Amino acid sequence: MVQFSGALSNCVLYAEGKEVLVVTKLFTVKETAEALHITQSCVRQWLLRRRISSIRVGRSVRIEASEIDRVLREGRRPAEEPQEKEGRHE
Repeated sequence: MVQFSGALSNCVLYAEGKEVLVVTKLFTVKETAEALHITQSCVRQWLLRRRISSIRVGRSVRIEASEIDRVLREGRRPAEEPQEKEGRHE
C-alpha cells in the first residue's frame, strides 16, 4: 500500500501482482454538506440534478473527495482590482 501527498493525499494505491487499484476518500452526504458548508438537502438536490457525481455502495451514496474539490474550484471567483470612482475632479 502506498499513500500519496499533495493533490492525491486522499488516494491510496493497492498493488497486488499486476492489478493496481486507486481508492479515493469517499464522503457521505452529511460529510459533504459539512465540508461545503451547505445543507444535506442541498447536496441531495445537486445529486438529483447531477450537478455532482456520486458512487453507489449498496444502498448508500458516497461522494469522492475530488468531486468536492471540483465544486470548490468551479465556485471560486477571483478578486477584482479596485476601480477608481468616477466623479468630480478637484
